[in-house]
Formats: sequence, structure tokens, C-alpha cells
Amino acid sequence: SDYAYAYSVDGVLQHYIVGKNQAVTFNGSASTDTNGNPLARFVWNFGDGNDANVTNATVQHTFTTANSTGYTVTLMVINHNGSMSNATSFKVLVDDVDPTAAITVVTANPTAGSSVSFSGMNSTDSIAASGDGLGVIAKWIWNFGDGSANVTKTSDNGNVSKTFTTNGTYNVTLTVVDVAGNSNTTVQTVQVLRSAMPWDVMGGVARRAWARNENSISTS
Repeated sequence: SDYAYAYSVDGVLQHYIVGKNQAVTFNGSASTDTNGNPLARFVWNFGDGNDANVTNATVQHTFTTANSTGYTVTLMVINHNGSMSNATSFKVLVDDVDPTAAITVVTANPTAGSSVSFSGMNSTDSIAASGDGLGVIAKWIWNFGDGSANVTKTSDNGNVSKTFTTNGTYNVTLTVVDVAGNSNTTVQTVQVLRSAMPWDVMGGVARRAWARNENSISTS
């Protein structure tokens, strides 16, 4: 599955996160027989009332019911002599809760022609509807409302920089997708100001360049 995520702490697997109603491939090919005998069958129990007894090392299964505490998936293997291994097991959390997208405009008073920083750092994701915070966001997809291509980030809270070439009002869109394939979109209006005009100094009087009258007559 494109959306199967191994959640580890200090290199130790805690559980997998998968999406509801998505086919997930389980792979038992790392299994071995201590005596070197070839393996004949792979016996899976998916913890949701379904199992599989197959000759191939890989098998697909679809979880149709969400479970934020996890199903215990168990594998046993049988060699060609009929001997069965001890069971190995792991947790699979099935997530059908959409994340929450949130846009943060990091740059204050953004102006045309200057880099503007955006962040998805306040976006959140949970596996339980009550909001456990255990979800993991995989993608932050940005659209800046100026006709440019979408920008997809997969790390750093989706932090991104954008330069708007002209001032105006832009509808900035952020879509977040979690590791289970659930998604959420938010839109925020961003006002991009006209670039500040340079100051010049003439005769000891500071004034903006745009205020100069090009047709004025200089007198002494």
C-alpha cells in the first residue's frame, strides 16, 4: 500500500498505521527455518476476524473497520516437514480520521517581489476521533492562487517560501495528507502589499522617489 507507515521510537517498531478500506501488502519473506528447511506455508491472522493460509510470502488484506488502538496481526510459518514456528505479532492501527490543515504566514506584511514564508506547523493529525495526536502527516500540498504549480513538501512541517511578483489578494490553499491517505484542505486569504519605494534625499529633504514631480522646475 502507498499508505502504510511504520511508527518507531529509537529504532524500535511500535506499530503500523494504515488506511481504512485500503489494500495492504504483508510480507513474511524474512521468515526462516532454524534447520534451513524451506518454508511451505505462511499462516496469517489479521486480528479483525480474518486470516489467510497461503504458500506465498506476501499476502494482501484490507481492513474495513477503523481501529485507533490497533489490530494484533500474527504470522506463523510451516516448513516442508509440517513443523510450525512460534507466532510473531505486531500492531496495526487503522486510521480513517482526517487531519486538520492550518496555514501560518510567517512573514509579516508580505510584499510583492520579496520572499514570503509559509508553514503548516499548526496542522494536526489524530487516529482516534477524540484527538489523540498519534497521526502522522506525510504531505503538505501548497497552492498560492497565482496560477503557479502546486508545491508539495514532505518534511519540515511543510515549510515553504514563495515570491509573489505582483501585489494583490491571493487565496492560499494548503492540503495535508496523512500516512493513511486521509486529507484535509484549508484556504487563507493573503494580502500582498506593493513593494516599498526607495527613499531619496535632495536638498536635505527626505522624500519617496514616487512623489518626485518629474516636470518640476528647479530654482535657486
